[in-house]
Amino acid sequence: MEERNVSRAADRLFLTQSAVSKQLTRLRGWFDDPLFERSPKGLLPTPKALQIAPQVESILLQVDMLSWQEDFDPGESERLFQFELVETAYSSIYSNVVIEALEQAPSIQLKTKTWDQQTFERLLKRDADFGIGMVEYDERASNQVHQLPKDLECVELVRDYSVCLMRQIIQH
Repeated sequence: MEERNVSRAADRLFLTQSAVSKQLTRLRGWFDDPLFERSPKGLLPTPKALQIAPQVESILLQVDMLSWQEDFDPGESERLFQFELVETAYSSIYSNVVIEALEQAPSIQLKTKTWDQQTFERLLKRDADFGIGMVEYDERASNQVHQLPKDLECVELVRDYSVCLMRQIIQH
């Protein structure tokens, strides 16, 4: 559903296009629905596919959690971690995170991407491991703290506030 294309879905799943097509045929029979219809913009989900999508996503997340290693040994890990950060975090926070992470886990790999509008979605789908963003407590801001997705585990790293400095003008 995310790819809207069988070949791209197959690449993402590390399967052949044929294997994904066969499984899609089985699912169509199982649900007695075509699930996707061809269009100039790719495969579009049917109403049935849209209806079952949240439950399927929930099931896939639960299965993913079953394969998650509970005993993580940073010193032995060779895992690639994907970070998504707002630009200001690269210099203010990320450098400290990298130093600490590589001291504890010298064989890990870190990949970064600049935060964008799809970051929350990628974090929820576990396509990104960590996000360092910026939220506002000001109700007038577009990225308010109460708009954080409830399914994400969040922690406040730094609280910042604006300051205005002015030079005193002395009139003679």
